[in-house]
Amino acid sequence: MDDWRERIRSYYRGETHCHAGASRLYSSMLGKTSPEGTHPLQVLAKYFQLLGMEFMAVTEHASDPGNPEVLHENSPIFKAIFRQKEVIEKMNSRSASGFRIFAGIETSIFFNTDDKPALDVPDRVLASLDYVIASRHKIKDKGRPSRIGKSLCYAASNPYVHALGHPSRHIEFYRHDWRFFKKFWPSGDRRAQYLERLEAAGDEESMRKIIGKTEASSDDLLILLDMRYEFDRLRERYWEEWEKIFRRLEETGRVFEVNLNSFEPKGEFHLDLLTLASRFDLKYSISFDFHTLGQMSGWSAKRLTARDFGVRLPSHRELPLRKLLDLIDLFEKLEISPDRVINSSLERFRYHIKNLRP
Repeated sequence: MDDWRERIRSYYRGETHCHAGASRLYSSMLGKTSPEGTHPLQVLAKYFQLLGMEFMAVTEHASDPGNPEVLHENSPIFKAIFRQKEVIEKMNSRSASGFRIFAGIETSIFFNTDDKPALDVPDRVLASLDYVIASRHKIKDKGRPSRIGKSLCYAASNPYVHALGHPSRHIEFYRHDWRFFKKFWPSGDRRAQYLERLEAAGDEESMRKIIGKTEASSDDLLILLDMRYEFDRLRERYWEEWEKIFRRLEETGRVFEVNLNSFEPKGEFHLDLLTLASRFDLKYSISFDFHTLGQMSGWSAKRLTARDFGVRLPSHRELPLRKLLDLIDLFEKLEISPDRVINSSLERFRYHIKNLRP
């Protein structure tokens, strides 16, 4: 399929992750400003229709994503979200084009005071909405593999969660990732101190041996050989956790969201991650995680407007169009077909949200 418009429409016909005004409510209650949801619902709906979309899911934040807490089901935030749901229902009933809006929420995954994973939205609220994304935003020791797996598997097991939102954001571990390895060790640990000394001394040769860019030898210091072993073991544990996560998604039928606000289809880590995911029978969604329509600027080098979408062929791939087409290239390479992407059609999205397994 050579036509870029048809390639896009085969995989992406609705946006499953966007924010309207209700996402700012928690911050405003605390007297803070928020970059979330800068456009009203009606503007978002009109814009997505101009882009040629068939539907959108409005997934509002509840508590502050950077400092989540469990909110009571009578919170003013949920009252606002339910009022918005009523507006959505009226808009859908009046839609002459067939464009549909789904009322949803992006619940934050975090560890509570008992160090157990939790969601900031009660189940009774989740059960009342059309579409639920569960996302990690800020978690203490978020780089520890066991906490990655524990938190995401917990969310994927919730009976009212449809998808894991940007599951890999902030926890990417590249093949030779000094930074991820270094921050894994708590401050004060002798191994952390050793790594800090290597950095301070500019000992790049030793650093490269530790992260596998250069082969270590028996002549190297014992602590260097030990750290090389620890690096390899950490990477093994990291990818073992992702296998657990993908297995849980496969078992529960929950969706793995490919969030193009943070996912780099040509990036080394994301290539490794999606290659592993493709070995499981998973469902996917493709999203841009809209907080502002400014994210859509640059559909091509000619700066196509919404009305140009589907009319002119871009001269070359620019963000965000480039990332979307690059992702489709990768999906096709990994044999991830459109029927496994829940927002490749309105019918497929409706089927998924109506047939969520408990």
